[in-house]
Amino acid sequence: MEPIPATQTKPIDWTLITRLTIELGHKSVLVCTSEQSEQPPGDELPTIKTLTADTAQQHQHTEALVVVYDCIDTLSPANGQMLLGHLKNLISPNILVVTPTQSNWKLTDFIAMGFKAISSPLLKQNGYTGYYYDLCTYNHKRTWNNPKFWANPENFNKFRW
Repeated sequence: MEPIPATQTKPIDWTLITRLTIELGHKSVLVCTSEQSEQPPGDELPTIKTLTADTAQQHQHTEALVVVYDCIDTLSPANGQMLLGHLKNLISPNILVVTPTQSNWKLTDFIAMGFKAISSPLLKQNGYTGYYYDLCTYNHKRTWNNPKFWANPENFNKFRW
């Protein structure tokens, strides 16, 4: 995956981000882009904050939703993974990555980090693909993953491994 120079990125489509945020049911959003941009026009959402991929490491506050908009391809694969890991672990339990359909990042790259592909007509119409991470649905409950099955005290001295 070769990073795309920042000059190839498109201006932020605030209408798309606003509609996606509402579609996902969030009232506020932090938008992570490849370069600093102006606040969106209008008052469609109570709070929209922006930061760049370079300044995300210094961000100190927890956010309800982070939208990584059209900037993951401008980073090296290692830096992109570090950015997404930082956002997942320290900034937000919900992350939406919006990439061009012809991105260097593939579905398997996002699946490896716990993201799921989302199908949205809004994204397809605008030539984008979306990947969503939700901490609450990331790790599904398993029947065996509870204290009852960890030690198996009823099997002590019965089996030899």
